[in-house]
Amino acid sequence: MINIRAATSADAKLIFDLIVELAVYEKAPHEVVTDENGISDSLFGPTARAKALVCEVDGRAVSVAMAFIWKMSTCRQRFVGEAPARRCCVNWRR
Repeated sequence: MINIRAATSADAKLIFDLIVELAVYEKAPHEVVTDENGISDSLFGPTARAKALVCEVDGRAVSVAMAFIWKMSTCRQRFVGEAPARRCCVNWRR
């Protein structure tokens, strides 16, 4: 069964892990300069400017989608300027 839900602060490590997996796949792990705390601040902190959804298949998280209100570097988890809302899908675990 597929379930899509809003990410919570408890998902920060999962989201970070998926970002790292994608960066490794793209042969760019050196581009990841954030950590679990950076993810938590960017998505759930008092000045959060992004939202995330988690996709689960049979109770196992397999993907995350993020919508940015500002232009944001996925690997750096830093806002780099104002832009229209954007979205990205980070990895799909098999």
